[in-house]
Amino acid sequence: MSNNKDLIQAHVERLRYTKQVQEEALASTTEQLAMWERVANGDREPLARMRVEILGLTNRIYNALYQCGIEKIGQLTILTEDAVRAIPDIGGESLNTIRSALKELGLEFSEPLRVQVKKKVPTRPNLEQIKKQSIRSIGLQGWVENDLLNEGIDTIEKLIAETRHTLMKRVKLGAAGTNHVEYKLGQMGFRLAK
Repeated sequence: MSNNKDLIQAHVERLRYTKQVQEEALASTTEQLAMWERVANGDREPLARMRVEILGLTNRIYNALYQCGIEKIGQLTILTEDAVRAIPDIGGESLNTIRSALKELGLEFSEPLRVQVKKKVPTRPNLEQIKKQSIRSIGLQGWVENDLLNEGIDTIEKLIAETRHTLMKRVKLGAAGTNHVEYKLGQMGFRLAK
C-alpha cells in the first residue's frame, strides 16, 4: 500500500508541476495577446519592449545584434542605419533584411541628426576703436601701467605714438618695462613708434 501511496503522490506532484507550467504559459500568452492587440489598434509602443526574435531574422543577424547588446526592438529602432551597418557582421544585405522586418511592423530606423552649423565669419576688430581703449585693457604689469598713467599715457593710441627710447628714458621704464610693453603690444598686433 505504501508503494501505491508513493506512486500516487508522485503523480499528483507531476500534475501540480504541469498545472504551474501551463498557468505560467497562459499568463505569458495573455500578456502577449494584450500587447499584440494594442499593436493591432495602432499603438507601436509595446513593440519596443518585444524581443528581436519576432522579426524573423537569421541566426547570424541575431547573433550580431546580441553581441552588441541589442535584444529588444526598441534598442534597434533608436539606431540610425549607419549605426546598424557599423555592427560587426551586419552588411548591406543584413541591413535590408532588418529594415524590411521593421517595416512590416510599421517601424523604421532612427533618422540621423541633421545639425546645421552656421559658419561665423570672423570680423576684424576695428583698429581705431582698439586704439581708443585704455592701457588697462592690455594687461600690463602694475608698476609699468602706473608709470605710464603718471606720464599721461592712458590710451593704446598714445602708447604706440611713443618710441622705445622715450619709454626707457622719459617714462623711466627701463629695458625690462619697455620690453614688457613691446611684448604686450605685439600680442595685440601693435608696436611702438620708430
